[in-house]
Parts: sequence; C-alpha cells; structure tokens
Amino acid sequence: MSQRRGHDVRTAISWLGYHALCEANRPAYIQYAERRITDRAEAGRCVDAVLSALKDRWITVLGSQCPAAGIWTDLRIETERRTPRAGSRAGRLHAILRPAQADIVILHHDLGLPVERAAHLMGMTNPIAHALLRGAQRDLGTQFEE
Repeated sequence: MSQRRGHDVRTAISWLGYHALCEANRPAYIQYAERRITDRAEAGRCVDAVLSALKDRWITVLGSQCPAAGIWTDLRIETERRTPRAGSRAGRLHAILRPAQADIVILHHDLGLPVERAAHLMGMTNPIAHALLRGAQRDLGTQFEE
C-alpha cells in the first residue's frame, strides 16, 4: 500500500469516527442543551454549532488527551452562551454547583442516564463522576439515588 493510500484510509477512518460520535451522542447532547436552554429548536441549533465547529478541527481533537472532555466543554460553553437568564432548574444547578457537578446531576438525575454513560459523555472516569455526584449531594443538602 502506498503512503498516500494509507493516509487516505486513516483519514476516512477518522471521519467515520466523527460521524459515529455525532450519531451516538447527538441525542444526549440535545437533551442536555434543551435542559439548559429550555427551547428544543435552539438546543438543536446549539448542538449543531458545536458539532460543526468540531468537524473543522476533528483531526486535532482526536490528538488531544481526552476528546470527549473537550467536546463536552465546548457544549457547556455554547449552552451557557445561549441560556436565557430565566431560572430553570439547570440554571439554578449551575449557579450553585461547579460546572461538572451541575452537568453530572443534569445528565444522571434529570435525564436519567446511567452514571457510566454520563461520565463517558463528559470525558471522565466513573469514579470521578460518582465523586462529583456525592459532592453535589453534599453541596445541595439532598440525597440522590445512584
């Protein structure tokens, strides 16, 4: 196989990865964005903007230490930018908790995702996700079921 052909194959595989990530994660990204933004159409536009920007730098993102964490940070920033100032539950959580704590609570408790799936979306390990949930319980003075 020529060097050029090998490059083409690696490029095609990396783009398959991009499309697989979008297909696998877009529904959860939209659910999260909708909780933050409270408007389904705007949540869809938000996620589309994040994924479009991701596409432009996909190869670079793949070379990062934890692509999922970087993508999640981009999504959090974009939803924050688009979030109305009205006091939704997600907005209140973000006002009280650290960003990662608020996000894990939204994903796990509000959206009903298993901790493992939420951790994967956010680009963190399961033990860190569980620790964030315990910290959120302590900070909110409430008990969550894990």
